[in-house]
Amino acid sequence: SSSSVVVVVVEYEIQRLAVDERCRGKGLGKRFLRVAEEYARREQASIETESTTTVTIKLWAITPECLVAANRLYESVGYRKEETFQAGSLCMNVYCKSLSFKAEVKQ
Repeated sequence: SSSSVVVVVVEYEIQRLAVDERCRGKGLGKRFLRVAEEYARREQASIETESTTTVTIKLWAITPECLVAANRLYESVGYRKEETFQAGSLCMNVYCKSLSFKAEVKQ
């Protein structure tokens, strides 16, 4: 019997992540992002498949360039700046992080 390999790409967007100024520097932003990654992984790990499936999760975030701490946060946990665009007077950075794993065959 021949086995097929399936590649699935699923995308999520992180929107309006903010940490109150009084709580910054305590790792909360990193924890929030880790929880989002774990959620996406858990959701996709439950897919039912009859063949070997490679799942790639792409997490996207857009943040103004002027928010230096936010840009540093994304970069510090493995997000790559994919592009920059102008939104009115704001320069916006688009970040992406990819996570890949093999889904188990469910029978």
